Amino acid sequence: MVRNISAPRPESEWREIVAKMQASGLTQSAWCRANGINLQSLNHWVCKFRDEQNDAKQPISPAKFLEAGTINPKPHTPTPSTISITFGSFTVSTTGSIDPEALTAVLKAVVLL
Repeated sequence: MVRNISAPRPESEWREIVAKMQASGLTQSAWCRANGINLQSLNHWVCKFRDEQNDAKQPISPAKFLEAGTINPKPHTPTPSTISITFGSFTVSTTGSIDPEALTAVLKAVVLL
């Protein structure tokens, strides 16, 4: 059995077919039988074009802004640790939380000696 397979119709042709069917006053089924058009194909394009029209009619809602409130970051709490630094004859040791600025000042002073 040999089947004739035709090339797909372009969308522009389907727009004309759907318009003719709608203007005919016939049901889709009756119009398709009278014009040799596949009912499923026609129905597909009718739905596609209807969806396009509905999408075009949907208003685009304006952007909405929500109040975000304020952000209260947690203050940085140094983690307890122990550091011992030996530089020449000096040893600097610290335990507990370390203030980075104080440690920097001590190390600069040791280096300058």
